[in-house]
Amino acid sequence: MGRDEGKDDLDETPAKAAPPGLAEYEIVAQLIQDTGQTVWTINGAYLLAATVLLSVLGSLLADPAPGGLSVIRWGALLGLLICVLWWAAFERAYGFYNLRIHYARRLERMLGFQIHELGRKLDKDKIDIDIPASGALAAESYPVSMLWIGRLHSSQAWTRWLMGLFAGVFILLHVLSWVIEPAQSCAGR
Repeated sequence: MGRDEGKDDLDETPAKAAPPGLAEYEIVAQLIQDTGQTVWTINGAYLLAATVLLSVLGSLLADPAPGGLSVIRWGALLGLLICVLWWAAFERAYGFYNLRIHYARRLERMLGFQIHELGRKLDKDKIDIDIPASGALAAESYPVSMLWIGRLHSSQAWTRWLMGLFAGVFILLHVLSWVIEPAQSCAGR
């Protein structure tokens, strides 16, 4: 069998060169996905740690045993430390996420893509995605919108609010542990 036998005509056509920046855009898109997953993994891990610790401290507070208030005091400080570490890890990961999103927007403008720009517009209003006709398929237009609650605050704002809420509860538990101890001493007399 000869060298060219069995080949399709498609194999003979030269491949189009990818536009400059396309390979870089694909890498940045993968980094955005990986960093987004990292952000949510960080949030999940710290949220789980804070929730478990808060549950343990709440149980101890509901039925304080001798020395239990000291555990609550130190546990509340540990919870506050967890919140600070959570905040630091979140801000770092989210900073890299924003860097990659904005860099992708830069590459999109160079390549003529629009997905991240459309996302920016969607955050403020309804957008229409126009799909051009292709062969026997007619042109279509799809309106895309986001409910008001989705536009109210970004996930970044909600995450910061949640971290602050947990930190406030840990501070409150710490203060309560100091208030309850004198109350228990007075009741024991």
